[in-house]
Amino acid sequence: VDPETGALRVADYAGEPEPGSLRPAEFAVEAVESLKGVNLGSWLIPEHDYAVVTNESLCEYTERVGAAKSSRVMEEHLSTFVTEADFDWMASHGVNTVRVPLGWWNVL
Repeated sequence: VDPETGALRVADYAGEPEPGSLRPAEFAVEAVESLKGVNLGSWLIPEHDYAVVTNESLCEYTERVGAAKSSRVMEEHLSTFVTEADFDWMASHGVNTVRVPLGWWNVL
């Protein structure tokens, strides 16, 4: 929130830091009237409450069906649950904020 005007601001990455540089990346800041957002829960972190793959936890499911099948099912889920078309739809409907829950295993 801009302290002078009260407008909400969002940041977009505007460049690449030099390799090995300790300088922070530069961001372009844009004022927006309001935030309109969605949550992409259960996409990258399967949540058994949402029964994306199964009502079991991913660990329970993997133990029951085996690692090979669990891996195939999850690869299919990851590539189809949210697609570029979904982001296009969000943008066309004014969505300007997307929450993407990540686990540590998604970034290592």
